[in-house]
Amino acid sequence: TRSGKARKRRAVKDEASRGDLVRALSNEIVAAIRELVQLNPLYREHMQYFTQRVDIADPFKLADFAASLATAPGEDLQAALEERDVVARLRRSLELVSRERELSKLQQEISQQVETKLSSQQRTFLLNEQLKTIKKELGVETDDKEALVKKYRTRVDALEGTTTADDEETAEQKWAGGVIPAIARAAIEEELTKLAALEK
Repeated sequence: TRSGKARKRRAVKDEASRGDLVRALSNEIVAAIRELVQLNPLYREHMQYFTQRVDIADPFKLADFAASLATAPGEDLQAALEERDVVARLRRSLELVSRERELSKLQQEISQQVETKLSSQQRTFLLNEQLKTIKKELGVETDDKEALVKKYRTRVDALEGTTTADDEETAEQKWAGGVIPAIARAAIEEELTKLAALEK
């Protein structure tokens, strides 16, 4: 009958368009996987397994492999693996691997920003150190730390009304009878010595 033949033709046409859809989804998944591997080297081993073991002509195996690459929540992965309709399964897997690809792009952007910031900070630090060395060699400026130690020693000596004592004397002899108790003065000197010894 004519209606039976028409139904058959429609079914064949639907099956052909469904086959095209399966192929298109499969191609998209393969493209997404390739891009993911380029973005994130951790997936290279998976790609070797994929090329050796997975038959891309089998849409179910392809969909399962794509889903296995995703770090999505367990229920999303389970839903993709339990889907019996091939088109729906491919769509779910494509969505999962696409999300993974976007996540890898974001990670790469963050990594590049961090590297740029670090290299900028390192450059600034190195230039500042070079500037300090040049100023010191020219006698234009003493090291900040040395200047700070000198400033504190001058203040303490001004408070005591003395100059820095002879190194051969004991702490008690150096600062006996001063405004600052000898123990406190010894502690101050010890801390200033530590500050002067810190690495530049």
